[in-house]
Amino acid sequence: MSESGDPHSGKQRRDSRNVREWTPARAAAGVIAEPEKLRQVSSDGKKRTVRKYEESREHGFHALRHTFASVHLDARENPVAVSKWLGHADPSITLRICAAHDARG
Repeated sequence: MSESGDPHSGKQRRDSRNVREWTPARAAAGVIAEPEKLRQVSSDGKKRTVRKYEESREHGFHALRHTFASVHLDARENPVAVSKWLGHADPSITLRICAAHDARG
């Protein structure tokens, strides 16, 4: 379901795809370690198992956004279009972030 409560609005919580799909996929592919499984008891007394993954901003979903933008800009895609696809308010944001990402390698 989306952040707005409408499952068809297209908007999602910032971290939902990273937590529910991307991080488990990275662990399954061996990019990051398998999660530590922790037993927790909720406030209503129910027990559940929680998976705790290593923190890895370098391999996170946000890095995939940077790669997506860099690939399109390297292919001479219009920076204004790439900026809109990423939801940036201004193309200069896209260009600045991608330049920093490319400099890191």
